[in-house]
Amino acid sequence: MLNSLTLRVLSLSVLCLSLVGCSPADKPLLPGSTAITTHSSEQFAVLMGGNKVGELKVERLGNGLSIDYQYSNNGRGASSIESLQLSDKGLPIA
Repeated sequence: MLNSLTLRVLSLSVLCLSLVGCSPADKPLLPGSTAITTHSSEQFAVLMGGNKVGELKVERLGNGLSIDYQYSNNGRGASSIESLQLSDKGLPIA
């Protein structure tokens, strides 16, 4: 059985992989690009065995990201709300 810390690390790993794997390649993160200066949001479902067990919501506003991730399988899981500030090159700074 997975303990709380292992489950949290696993959930955050899935979150990071989701962000990297689902990032649109056609939106360059360069100074002045629309990917940084506009407001946009994306939502993804977490599936296990074909059933929705969680979701990931990413909202971009200017040089910031708001990330809301939650996962629950049989009433067990983790949730995380994170905020990131991006540099002009689109890299996390805080």
